[in-house]
Amino acid sequence: GKVSGSNHYTKKEGYDLNNHHNKGADRTGERNSRYDPTIYMFENIETKEIEHSTRYNLAKKYNLNLGNLSKVFSGKYKHCGGWKLIS
Repeated sequence: GKVSGSNHYTKKEGYDLNNHHNKGADRTGERNSRYDPTIYMFENIETKEIEHSTRYNLAKKYNLNLGNLSKVFSGKYKHCGGWKLIS
């Protein structure tokens, strides 16, 4: 009774810790089920610099908020961190 309950708790705790780790580390970028592999063309509104990149890589490179970048794609925002979507 007591021993199996204790083991069950330890396994559950370990499972939860692994799940938490997977969400943070292993589900980012290309391993995320919602990852968009499409290469888009972005333009910096200040420097006119052009970037050909996935959403994720642009956000990672320029430390952009992915949620805000998604709003550029949905049309809610015109740009994110100075980057606008061209195509």
